[in-house]
Amino acid sequence: TISERGLLESTATDNSGMVLGELKNDEYEIIAAGWLKSETAPDLEVSLEAAFAGMAKSEGVTSIEKGELIETAKAEHRMMYQYYTVTAEGEKFYGIYGVWYCDTNERLYQLNLMYGEEETLPIFQRYLDSFVCH
Repeated sequence: TISERGLLESTATDNSGMVLGELKNDEYEIIAAGWLKSETAPDLEVSLEAAFAGMAKSEGVTSIEKGELIETAKAEHRMMYQYYTVTAEGEKFYGIYGVWYCDTNERLYQLNLMYGEEETLPIFQRYLDSFVCH
């Protein structure tokens, strides 16, 4: 299933929103891409921490263990992503949460992948490579 949701407002707008994709079969996969308009570049570390805090409040989540934090670039913009393991509804999932700011269109982007197997980087990279911020 694919759905669009508001982030700061009740529905997704040009200013903020999120697209959520969920695949349930032999391999459970959730992908979320969010955006937030901001005239100034937010602190990526703070944005990533806020993303994890929001995830911790999600229904069914009982624990989140954060792993390695990586600094890289996306379309020549500074990007940070962090590995994590989450326990939700008694099951363990693996994920990567990434954030970057595009000064060209003044938006903070978030990309989150949660997967049923531990090897998440190739799938995260595939989604990230297909994402165009400007």
